[in-house]
Amino acid sequence: EWVRLYDVAKFPEYMRALGLKIASTAWISGNKENDEASVKVLITAAKRGDVDLAIIGNEMLLRRACTPEHLIELIHRFKDAVPDTPVTTGEVEEFLLKYPQVMAACDIVGMHHYPYWCGIDINDAMADFDRRYREVVAQAQGKEVWVLETGWPSDGEVKKDAVASLKNARKYFRDFMQWAHLNNVKYFWFEAFDEQWKVRDEGPQGANWGMWTKPGAKRKY
Repeated sequence: EWVRLYDVAKFPEYMRALGLKIASTAWISGNKENDEASVKVLITAAKRGDVDLAIIGNEMLLRRACTPEHLIELIHRFKDAVPDTPVTTGEVEEFLLKYPQVMAACDIVGMHHYPYWCGIDINDAMADFDRRYREVVAQAQGKEVWVLETGWPSDGEVKKDAVASLKNARKYFRDFMQWAHLNNVKYFWFEAFDEQWKVRDEGPQGANWGMWTKPGAKRKY
């Protein structure tokens, strides 16, 4: 069992006590000084044994927050410092395919894909996901491809043929889990809890990606 964090674990001993492996992230902004400091923090945690998978940046190429060259440099910096800890980046499949040199720099390939954001009907969502996953696998030069993010919002706007609803979130979750287990694909589901602040950047659906509304609440699906 794994947990994915978007920073470095503050209390890794609690996660270890639960038997969890930890995927930790160095948050990258494109500012060279800040990025190097973030990677150093991740390196320190990995040397303590608190990182099982290192993720350098999250959708940096999608957001045009840095160049592929800068991202690759940071990945190599981590690899040189902690060669026994696997390292990757989290990126949408379009940019992994556009910049295969980024995949080449990683120990495993970390793919994000959301059929909802692509406007795909819920009944076609897994066919779309499967096709895109296989496109990445075909270009990954034999490296294992993990799904580092996918999900479906339980409420929000309609995106072309994609409807944000609890019914569709439940269906996508069920269909994706079946697909992942059938194909022996490692994955992280996005996300555990709703985050209201995401409305600012993503619209109303931004607050509705969680399996729970908040810690301690009844699970939505």
